[in-house]
Amino acid sequence: MVIGGGIGGLTTALALVSRGVDVTVYERAPELCEIGAGLGVWPAPQAVYDRLGIGDKVRGLAGPWKTAGLRRSDGTYIVRIPIEDLRARLGGATIGVHRGELQALLLRSLPDGTVHTGKELVGLTQDGSSVTVSFADGTSTAACAVVGADGLRSRTRELLFGPRRLRRCRMAAWRGTASPGDDDWGDFAGETWGPTGRFGILPIAGRVTWYAAARRFSNSGGKHELLRRFGDWHHPIPDLIAATEPGQIWCDQVYDIAPLRHWSKGRVTLLGDAAHAMTPDLGQGACQAVLDAWALAEALATNDDVRGAFDAYERARKGRARIVAMVARATTNGAGEGRAAVAMRSALTQRVPLGAALSALSFVAKA
Repeated sequence: MVIGGGIGGLTTALALVSRGVDVTVYERAPELCEIGAGLGVWPAPQAVYDRLGIGDKVRGLAGPWKTAGLRRSDGTYIVRIPIEDLRARLGGATIGVHRGELQALLLRSLPDGTVHTGKELVGLTQDGSSVTVSFADGTSTAACAVVGADGLRSRTRELLFGPRRLRRCRMAAWRGTASPGDDDWGDFAGETWGPTGRFGILPIAGRVTWYAAARRFSNSGGKHELLRRFGDWHHPIPDLIAATEPGQIWCDQVYDIAPLRHWSKGRVTLLGDAAHAMTPDLGQGACQAVLDAWALAEALATNDDVRGAFDAYERARKGRARIVAMVARATTNGAGEGRAAVAMRSALTQRVPLGAALSALSFVAKA
C-alpha cells in the first residue's frame, strides 16, 4: 500500500506493478491535480523511467533547449554549458516536464483502480504480519507493508515517529508556466542571479516553466512583486512573468526537515519528501523520490522479509539522499542578495573550471 499520489508515490506503484506486486495507492486529495508548474528530471530518474518502459513518453513531455548555465541579471554568462557537454558528462541532459502531465502519465501507466482519492490517513496500527490503515472517512484497510510517500508534511511520518518540526529556510519561492511568445524563449535552461533574487527557466513541451527565489516577499507575493524584482532583467524573464496568468503563479516559503535517523518502523517506511524533504535549489526533490521508488521496489523484490527489504532500501538510499539534501540546503543558505554578495558569488563561481563544474553536477546527478 502506498500513501500519497504524487510523483514519488505513483512511481513507486508503477515500479512495484512492473515486478508483479499488487499495490493500491491512497491519496488524500479528492482528485489527482498537481499544481501547474514544472520540474527537472535528471538523467538518473530518466533511466528509472526507461526501465519502467515509459522513458520515451516522459521525454516527450519535455521542451528542447540549447544552452544551460548561470547568468547575471543583464544576461551575461557566469557559466555557460552547451547541451552536448552535459550529455557527455552526465549521460544525458536534464529535461523539464510539467508536474501535472508527468503525474497524469504515471496514472495512465497503472492498472485501472490502483489509485483511490479522497482518502486522508488518520491512523496506523501494526501487528506481526500486517498494517491496518485508518482514513478520515471512517474506512480502514490492511496490507502487508505500507509506503508513506505523502510529502513534506507527511502524516505517515508523524504517526511513525511523532511530530517533526519543519525547518524554515529563510527563502520564498515562486513557480509558474507560460506559453512562449518568441521562438527563443526556450533556448536557455538555467538560473539567473541578481541583487533582488534568482530566476530559473526550464522549457517544457510547448511552454516554458520558471521559478524565482528571494529571501522574503511582501504583500501577496504575486505578479506585481515579481515584476518589481525581475522586471528589468534580461530577456525573456520579464516577458515570462507578464505572460503567466496571476492564478497560475504559486508562492510559498521554503522548508526542509532535519535528517531522520530511520525511515522505517516495522512494516511501514517513508519515501521522497516524507523521508528527506530538501530545498529546491538543486532541482532534486522529485528526482530523489523516483530513485527511492526504484530502490524500494528492488529491495522488496529481492528480500522475502518486509523488514529486511526496508533495511536494504535504507542502506541503498539514505546516505545518498542525505548528502543531496545537505548540498541543497547549503546552496540555499549561500544564495545571498544585494549587489556585493551576488557579485562576489558570481566572481567565485566564474573562476571554477568548466570541467570541475560538470564534475560537481555529475556528483549530484548520479543515482
